Amino acid sequence: MHLKRWLTALIAIPVLIYIIGFGPRYLFHALLCGAAIVSFIEFYSITGTGGSRFILYGNSFLIFLLFAVIYIRQVMFVPIITVLWVFLSMGYLMMHKPTPGKELTAEIGRAVFGP
Repeated sequence: MHLKRWLTALIAIPVLIYIIGFGPRYLFHALLCGAAIVSFIEFYSITGTGGSRFILYGNSFLIFLLFAVIYIRQVMFVPIITVLWVFLSMGYLMMHKPTPGKELTAEIGRAVFGP
């Protein structure tokens, strides 16, 4: 397992240095957008709710839309997209029960996104 992490680091660090320091702006935004989508999917798997296809695709679309709006510098749409994003996530977490054993993490998720 350690060898895989070392190999991943040896490959990923030069790529990240290039993207952050010397790469085009759209590539950096695409990297951040991908990281945000992956982390949101990971959040739903940690809370035990799993997430339906509608929630996963809906949140992924809203994350992409948020990054696209920021990229084209139409900042006035950011609050609207953020409210939709939070309401979609909050509504899903309030209406769906977690799998047994993950109730505490789901409660933390409800505390983050609302009652």
